Amino acid sequence: GDSVEPVVTGDIPLFPVKELSQTWKQSHNLEEIGILGCPHYSRRVKLRAPCCDRLFTCRLCHDHEMDHVMDRYKVSEMLCMLCESLQPISNRCRDIECQIKNAKSKELSKYYCQICHLHDDDQTKNIYHCPYCNICRRGKGLGEDFCHCMKCNACISVQSAKSHSCVTHSLEGKCPICSVG
Repeated sequence: GDSVEPVVTGDIPLFPVKELSQTWKQSHNLEEIGILGCPHYSRRVKLRAPCCDRLFTCRLCHDHEMDHVMDRYKVSEMLCMLCESLQPISNRCRDIECQIKNAKSKELSKYYCQICHLHDDDQTKNIYHCPYCNICRRGKGLGEDFCHCMKCNACISVQSAKSHSCVTHSLEGKCPICSVG
């Protein structure tokens, strides 16, 4: 049966079949059928959660299933869903046979952030990493469609920048909706 904890033989962990199996993006959009990923992201990797050593398609899937939160910045390993090779996190599979077999798309996702360890292969999404917020956000990037308000310590659209009313460190406290901070 599937064990929750990975079994380690020497230095090689043996994961339950459920964790090693490919996952598919669940969507009602017919163009997304047959795309590897999860409800949150299109991607061809699974992340090894440093907190519990289990494999999840993304940190949100991890947080939904587990009773703790995965620290995206501490992720150091991934599983390529194309060849099932566990390896250091990056946007390219290090397995030579996998690279040859999938030569058309050398990268594992359209967008990869080396800081947040976010992979997303959705061709319709623009994503950028804000160095001030220290997270990835949807959009083309700072100076394009977003700017960072240093007083609020938040990214805001370029369109609303001139009419924006600053609230000092507005995003650093508890969320006014759910009280989680």
